[in-house]
Amino acid sequence: MNGITYLSGRARNPSLFYFSAMIDHYSFGKITIDGKVYTFDCIILHDPAAPGAQQTRVIENWWRESGHRLCVKDIAHMLSFAPECIIIGQGAYSAMKVSDEAREAIESMGIERIFQDTEKACKTVNRLFGIKKFAAGFHLTC
Repeated sequence: MNGITYLSGRARNPSLFYFSAMIDHYSFGKITIDGKVYTFDCIILHDPAAPGAQQTRVIENWWRESGHRLCVKDIAHMLSFAPECIIIGQGAYSAMKVSDEAREAIESMGIERIFQDTEKACKTVNRLFGIKKFAAGFHLTC
């Protein structure tokens, strides 16, 4: 996988200086968010209604209870954020599976859910950035 580079929010609309934490690049094991490189799984919490720099937060080193199986406990922080949408990047080859309990927890709260390989999830995040309140978790490897 060669990776993919994305346009940042500033490139799309330079007057919106508060658009940060856009995904600039993803390749196996590495994601660049607003110019900062992350080599461990991470979470983005984004609320376009929040003021300026408070719109987006990146949580580094997202460890899951069971590695390649996403459990409710792993998404508790995302659920408490009360997003409109939860996006899960399941890895380059979608190796991380979402448990039935996690699916049910998301659905029971009426939250839209999008589970994709990580490259597609990056595109989804960039598309929804500034439009929807979302939480996104990224598994960066397999």
